[in-house]
Amino acid sequence: MNKWIALTFALTLAVWAPGCREWTQEEDSDIHPGTVDTAAPAIPTTETTMAAGKTPAPEDLLHRRFALAGVDGREFTIEDRNLRPDIEFNEGFQITGRVCNRYRGPAELKDGRLYAENLASTMMMCINSELNELEQLFFAMLRAGADISLTDGGMTLSQGGRVLSYARADWVR
Repeated sequence: MNKWIALTFALTLAVWAPGCREWTQEEDSDIHPGTVDTAAPAIPTTETTMAAGKTPAPEDLLHRRFALAGVDGREFTIEDRNLRPDIEFNEGFQITGRVCNRYRGPAELKDGRLYAENLASTMMMCINSELNELEQLFFAMLRAGADISLTDGGMTLSQGGRVLSYARADWVR
């Protein structure tokens, strides 16, 4: 049994360790005073998205992090801000983040749509049923291709009548 635990740990490190680092609340507030508090980010409205929305190029998203602010026009709230679903765009147009589970993998922008069909993800059971449903929606949207637009304060992903609104939550501004 111990060799399976060690193998699982080694594989997890191989997938997540390069370029990843957990941030603590103290680090966010003390070392990085320019960070955004994602406890209650504003929800980009449909009007804002339509008026200020812009189809991004990969370089518009590079090194940007967004925290989930709303689902289908309703504010998304979660008690522990460290568990807030997010998405981050990294070098080589790799995306990382979490919904219920952490995920990582290549993404592609094509004709104003964000695709990510081959994401690696931890496979833990989501105790929170809302996060479980949200995770399934998120991965389905990225497999099918989600319309993506940038707003003044965030980003929206939409597909099949569903809309995920994100507020900008870069580690450092």
